[in-house]
Amino acid sequence: MEKTERKGTRVALTVTAVLSLLMILSLSAVVIFKDQGIFLILFAVFYVLVPGFALLITIDPEAYDRFKNQTLILSFFAGFSLIIIQYYLLNAFGILEAVRFMPLIIGLVLIFISRKRIAALKGKLPSYKDFYKAGPYLALTAIVMFASLYGFYKTVPTHNDKVFLDYCYHMGNIDTLYRGGSLEDTRVMGMTFKYHYFMDLFNAVLKYVFPASLWNMVLRYPVLLVPPLISGSVYNLIQSKTNNRAITFAVSVLALIFPSVTATTALLPNHIITNVNSVGVALPLVIALVELFLKSSVPGEGKYTDLILVFLLGFTLTGLKGPFALALAGTAVVFFVYSWIINRKVSLLQFLVIPVFIASFAVIWFSLLNVAATGSNVTSDAHGIMKYFSLQITVPGFGLTEGFLINTSDALLFIPQNLFFTFAGSALPLVIMLFVVIARLFMKQKETDLRTAFCVLCAFAGILMNYLMAVGYNRNYFFMFAMPFAYYSAAAFICLVMQQKQKILRMVSIAVTALCCLSSVIAIYNNFANPLFAYGSGNLSQDEINCISWIKENTGRDDLFAINESEPNGKKYFYSGYSERRFYIETYKYAENSGKTAEDLAPQIEMNARLYTDEQSPVLAENIGIDYIIYYNVNGEKPEILDKYYQLCYDSSEVKVYAVRHNQ
Repeated sequence: MEKTERKGTRVALTVTAVLSLLMILSLSAVVIFKDQGIFLILFAVFYVLVPGFALLITIDPEAYDRFKNQTLILSFFAGFSLIIIQYYLLNAFGILEAVRFMPLIIGLVLIFISRKRIAALKGKLPSYKDFYKAGPYLALTAIVMFASLYGFYKTVPTHNDKVFLDYCYHMGNIDTLYRGGSLEDTRVMGMTFKYHYFMDLFNAVLKYVFPASLWNMVLRYPVLLVPPLISGSVYNLIQSKTNNRAITFAVSVLALIFPSVTATTALLPNHIITNVNSVGVALPLVIALVELFLKSSVPGEGKYTDLILVFLLGFTLTGLKGPFALALAGTAVVFFVYSWIINRKVSLLQFLVIPVFIASFAVIWFSLLNVAATGSNVTSDAHGIMKYFSLQITVPGFGLTEGFLINTSDALLFIPQNLFFTFAGSALPLVIMLFVVIARLFMKQKETDLRTAFCVLCAFAGILMNYLMAVGYNRNYFFMFAMPFAYYSAAAFICLVMQQKQKILRMVSIAVTALCCLSSVIAIYNNFANPLFAYGSGNLSQDEINCISWIKENTGRDDLFAINESEPNGKKYFYSGYSERRFYIETYKYAENSGKTAEDLAPQIEMNARLYTDEQSPVLAENIGIDYIIYYNVNGEKPEILDKYYQLCYDSSEVKVYAVRHNQ
């Protein structure tokens, strides 16, 4: 009977795996053939994954034995770090175009060095007979891919659609990094571009290798990249605790899909499964680093070569998502103190891991990021924990809310609501597991469940930092950081309950978990009744789209443009992002990342305005080096100065383009 059940399970899992794989391939085909997504696949495999795997095996020949299913994810990010290093070295020597082939050469060299070690892995890799074991993971990947494709593929750049401004911002970032050199920001002339932009750097190198469009790289290609990364990392994390495929699958679906449905935290579905602002790629890297830290915390499991990976992956994470690296650094310090108490000893490796990670964090934080940037022009003074103990709260730019069951761009919500609705199904189990983790410190026979301790600490670090800090423009990044660890904690709670013999305790535990899930129905209803308004969303008219197409076809790649009233008219980053052209000053919203404020840029803003109103406009344009002036028709006024001094070369009812030099 038992053998029959096992065979039935294998058949069911095999069918699930096959159907899921077919769904993944069919969904991928849309992007691969329609949007040339094959470029991303070739780049990710041959420029990132293969060199990364060779580097990993070169550093640690036993990497596969130690990390198992995490090996591919670690390999991807090891290759990612190689791409970053090569970009900066080649750009520094003024030969950035060599990035087209250098990663391949580096990969071949590493493969040659580690060829014997790679050959020795042949007998250790899973065979086709184990394919059925991938059923739940493939099903989870298919679900995430479908959610990503359904939510964002319909947004296209060829007609009048609302577009979240960050898409256009990242398109401009890729263009800036593709140009290389001094990395002058294409949106503000003379300003060095600073941001945690490694995902944009990844795409810029991809653009060097293959003729991929910016729009596809920002919005379409993540459909192929994010689902396997985020599904694999979250699934492996939870599976490491439950060792039960059914529980792992159910909790993983909750972790990745349910928060996107409840969406009580601003733009959560946009970020986690679609990689807006690098979250979909950064979270798997956080989980990979947690795995490395866990190995170091257990005597005999860590290796000194892990310090190389900690440094490489640490600076990669900081460049992908600075707040995630900040949260992980703080959590790791607390965790290692906890592990020292549990283990009753400290090894040199454990003592070195934290400073190495913090050093990797500092390399990026104090060079590519501007530590003075607080995002005050967006977050204002809307932080401080006491503000959240009111059922009615003021949201910058939105005014007073109507109670605490709300859906706002900054998600300044009542704390219990965030715990119940954002972390659907895991809120109370998470709190219970915190007490369990603390209690284990005082037990005579201490259980060494360090994985659960680390995950619980990560979850609460993200929740607390969301309320107590205002790093960057969206504190909700800390909530996103906490997400997979909150659900791991829920899985740990389920496992703890299953070990108990008392039926009453089990029934109460099931009721508690069900209550958390059921309460989220209110949030789902609220979000469908009051759809999320994406802060900073806007759209281009058909006239503007036609104008940008004209600019791309009829102007030089390095021509400098001026545009009027870019900040107030809601077109932030749209023209630079779509046109791939340089602007004197298109917007100053993210200038703080480069150490600038609107006050610092006031002379440039004033000079830009004078181009449209001052009789000295031609002299000013010549001194600045302006090649074209775009006039966005906001109020229906005629651009008399522009008509008087410049040649009209593109004309429509909404937007006009003037050539500064008449021979253009």
